[in-house]
Amino acid sequence: MRGRLWTFVAAAAALSVGMAAPASGMAARAAGPTAAVPAGPIQPIQPGTALNFRLVGHNALFNRGMNAALALYKNFAYVGNRTDASNTCPDGTTGCAHVHPGVLILDAKDPANPTVVGEIGPPYEGNVGITSRELRVWPSQKILMVMNFRCSHVIHACPPGNDTTFPFNINFFSLKDPAHPQFIESYTPTDQAGVRVKPHEMFLWADPSNENRALLYLSTPTLSTSPARPNLMVVDISQVPQGGPVTEVAEGNWNGLYPGTSQANYPFDPTSPNGCGPYDCNLFVHSMSVTADGTEAFLSMEAGQFLILDTSSVAAAPSPPTGVISLNNDLITNPASRPVWLQNPPSPSAVPQNCLKNCPNGHSAILIPGTHFVLTTDEVYGTFTDRVSGARGDGHGSSTSPTRPTLRSWRNTRSLRTRAPSAAAPETTRSPNSSPATRRTIRRPSRTWRSSTGTRAVCRPSISQTRRTRPRRGSSPPRRSPRWPSRIPR
Repeated sequence: MRGRLWTFVAAAAALSVGMAAPASGMAARAAGPTAAVPAGPIQPIQPGTALNFRLVGHNALFNRGMNAALALYKNFAYVGNRTDASNTCPDGTTGCAHVHPGVLILDAKDPANPTVVGEIGPPYEGNVGITSRELRVWPSQKILMVMNFRCSHVIHACPPGNDTTFPFNINFFSLKDPAHPQFIESYTPTDQAGVRVKPHEMFLWADPSNENRALLYLSTPTLSTSPARPNLMVVDISQVPQGGPVTEVAEGNWNGLYPGTSQANYPFDPTSPNGCGPYDCNLFVHSMSVTADGTEAFLSMEAGQFLILDTSSVAAAPSPPTGVISLNNDLITNPASRPVWLQNPPSPSAVPQNCLKNCPNGHSAILIPGTHFVLTTDEVYGTFTDRVSGARGDGHGSSTSPTRPTLRSWRNTRSLRTRAPSAAAPETTRSPNSSPATRRTIRRPSRTWRSSTGTRAVCRPSISQTRRTRPRRGSSPPRRSPRWPSRIPR
């Protein structure tokens, strides 16, 4: 419907359908990719309020709470569950029933009345000790995929256990009858060495030139610096609709390129306050997104902030793949020149000190279509990870080189405005697909700014420019400035 955007939000306790409306005082037309947001007075954001959205429909999802990612197909929504089928209580005791713990199926043909019409339950979903954490849909092939793994006893009210008692996998379902998904097969991520590796998040890339080809990017978090232990895997799922196997395409690990990871006290230091060395036992790929043409991936690195990876070799790989590509040397962003926030010392080339609270927790990174901006989020579990329920102070940090990030204080996210990209950096249409987190950020690798609510902005040079700074072990990247405006409007 022209002028309207229906949005589905799976919150902790319910699913809501909303409609996005034009911002007050702004024309109801879409701005072109080179348009700048007009400057205006900075207004404070009031907690618990939303601008330019109107609630249209709502479903409490049996008041089960702990809802996870959702995926959409036609007028159907599939909602995962962050907890499980046990009766574990938040304090660790038992007797608290987890109602309808599977993947819920909603029909939202009438947006004012989204209705639960089904549930994917055991033996595939809704099992004890296992969360249906991430869901994606491959629309052209009518495929739903659900990532399952052990949920936390501490923050998800699941029974204690391990990855053997509560195994991980990715289940694939046919949506030929979208109200009644049919199981196709299950896949357990296994690296090139034949080791099963636990996934955490996934990004589905559908080949724009071949509707029968799709790749699944998997974050497989590890603190290891071994290039043989992947932090990221890419697998080909093109044969799944016919019941064929999932095949690995590529893998990579870049922890060893971060300053300080070669020290004896990485990753563990028994003399530190938290028992961890540099990066606080928190350096790994948390999630990723990929450009529409498949040639670049944006990596959210938890304590390692943000990196860009050249994935052109993956996009060009045959299907089915004939071998496993190593991405270990394909970073575009040098970790020693990456955007940095909430780190002390603030220089990206410095070895970070221990951080006990108010720490970098990069969760997601997705490109905003038609721009050179990447939106990132930090993961915050209230006071579990942040002493003031997710509210943080202004950003900090500085840099003298234009090829390095510069953090600047920013008082309000609504005042964000940027200059149009230069003509030297051509626009391309992108299609992000990643799950959201609690803190929003916009990022460019060459310049960064930050707000009191956690929003930063960074400019992403075009691939022809960024390849000049690709890091290699034992070498330093050229210190050449990307061709971007010398000043960012403030």
